[in-house]
Amino acid sequence: MRPASLAAALILAMSLGAQGASGQDDTAITGEAALRTLFNEQTFYGHTSEGSAWAEYYRADGKSAYREGDCVTPGEWRVTENGACFAYPTFESGEIACYRLFRDGDQIDFVPDEGGDSDADFLAESIKPGNPEQLPMSMTGSCGS
Repeated sequence: MRPASLAAALILAMSLGAQGASGQDDTAITGEAALRTLFNEQTFYGHTSEGSAWAEYYRADGKSAYREGDCVTPGEWRVTENGACFAYPTFESGEIACYRLFRDGDQIDFVPDEGGDSDADFLAESIKPGNPEQLPMSMTGSCGS
């Protein structure tokens, strides 16, 4: 990553994770370059719409690791002009799930990009650089169905 891109990623990540960060509610986060900068080498922390805590690390090579409860599973991520897509072999038979992202105050809402339901499935409340949780990039334990 170019130094300017790294600096932009850190500034964006800090502004999203800062308490009292100002920003318009329900602002779409779009653009492939902006989304790649947002995710690249970052760990997001949040909760699902059902209230389960989660953490997800996004490595620069498109690999990711997701943790929810006792489940930690490797996967893949990519961005498009309009959002981000994820695939985890242990969830939904590895089917790719794409989301549009919206800034909602101090959090990022992940809304399924399948039309219809506009409620967020995942809410990210903070972002930290790197992989502070040391989420593994290989299978650990049993996850999904």
